[in-house]
Amino acid sequence: MASKGGSPQGKGQGEGGVVCAHCKTTNALGTLKSCNRCRRVFYCNADCQTAHWKHGGHKKVCKAHAVPPATVPGGGVGPQPGDVVEVAGLAKQPELNGSRAVVQPRAEWNPGRVLVLAETTPPRMLSLKASNLVVISAAESVSNEDGRCCICLDVGEVPPIQSGCACRGAGGLAHLKCRLELALRMKGLNRHTRCMICNEDFTGPMQHGLAEQLWSITAHHPENELKLGAAATRAISWVSQGKFAEGETELRRVLAGYKATKGATHPNTLSTGVNLATAVSQQGRHEEAEAMYRELVVTHKAVLGNHHPDTLHVLSNLAGLYMETGKYKTAETLYRELLKVRQRVSGKEASETLLTESGLAQLLGHQERYDEAEASFKALLPVMRRVLGPENANTLRVSNNMATVLQLQHKYDEAEAVTRAILPPLNRVFGREHPHVLFTRNLLVTALQGQGKFAEELAELRTLLPLEIGTFGAHHHRAIESRSRIVELESVGGAFL
Repeated sequence: MASKGGSPQGKGQGEGGVVCAHCKTTNALGTLKSCNRCRRVFYCNADCQTAHWKHGGHKKVCKAHAVPPATVPGGGVGPQPGDVVEVAGLAKQPELNGSRAVVQPRAEWNPGRVLVLAETTPPRMLSLKASNLVVISAAESVSNEDGRCCICLDVGEVPPIQSGCACRGAGGLAHLKCRLELALRMKGLNRHTRCMICNEDFTGPMQHGLAEQLWSITAHHPENELKLGAAATRAISWVSQGKFAEGETELRRVLAGYKATKGATHPNTLSTGVNLATAVSQQGRHEEAEAMYRELVVTHKAVLGNHHPDTLHVLSNLAGLYMETGKYKTAETLYRELLKVRQRVSGKEASETLLTESGLAQLLGHQERYDEAEASFKALLPVMRRVLGPENANTLRVSNNMATVLQLQHKYDEAEAVTRAILPPLNRVFGREHPHVLFTRNLLVTALQGQGKFAEELAELRTLLPLEIGTFGAHHHRAIESRSRIVELESVGGAFL
């Protein structure tokens, strides 16, 4: 983004004053804004800046002339996201001096400025110079177990948990109570579901906890928009936990409420319809889900347009359903069309674009194009870990998909390494009995069996079986298969173990 500032000598100067690098408008009053990265060119507004970046060649030269970020004493660059800092030396806001804050990640780089969430009531988001911040503890030294909450900056009697968004280290740690109090000060239900710092959805225990807390606050209210939104949030949380039937029942009730109060084409009605179709699909009722998605695509295009993010989301879900039902050619065509639009509309590293790429890579695996799928996953995962974080739910799902592709190529040692690496964060984010976690444990069992590590396989199966019975029931095919394999391994005794 461009920022107001002085007029350093360079390409932005003209005889009559500062010149817009795109439209060549001259302004002697100094009201044009400089490029925040290199400070060498100036623009009338964001439109001129975007046009010059995309078509005027500034993208190629900006990085070479970028102003270096501020440094801390000792010459290092900092502070970094997740660092706990103390504010000092503010002349215009002296009341903030001495307060503590946690450095937050920011989507757009701003030279010399650091985004922090300060310990105030209510917490305040500040953009400060590095020279006004004293690092108290670095993010690397703060673990998930003993780190401070990024809102109250304390450990508390109940330790903070990871928010499951894209904030890393201490920047993603928070007490459920603190997240709820902060969300209640904001407007809109999305503050209970989405991080205001990284703009990614909460996942795992934070998502579920906030959904239940929000519902407890609104459950006794009259049936209004707030209560319907809280019910939808809780139902989505249930679906993400694998409670598909419960989620479907609640989503049908919410959908009827929105249709009655908002109409069939209201955004809340449409989004609830998409979530309902997802819950139906997850229960294996694919024909019913496909009909729902097709109808939703038509409505979204008519109401929101072909390239609206919500329209693209429905199309992505439909492509995934085509993949699950073996309609690979149709799915690939749709995924590739979606990817082009996502890259153009949202950017190559937007979370929606990355998820579309992961869907395409997963499809390649379903088509037994394993080399292509593996190469796609290995190129995609480092980007997802950097952009979304290593413990983000979507990053973990994609890691799981890569392990599956490795296993299908009989690369059992690599599959074992991947599954062992992601099981601890999967347990933290989803919980030990979540279907995603159990699926990963099954992958580990297969990888051990493929390497002839039968003793380790048996130990893993003995841990897995009670979890499968608790989640799916004793007569589910997964529980039956695990029990049969345990009997088989135990029957051979020491012959192979």
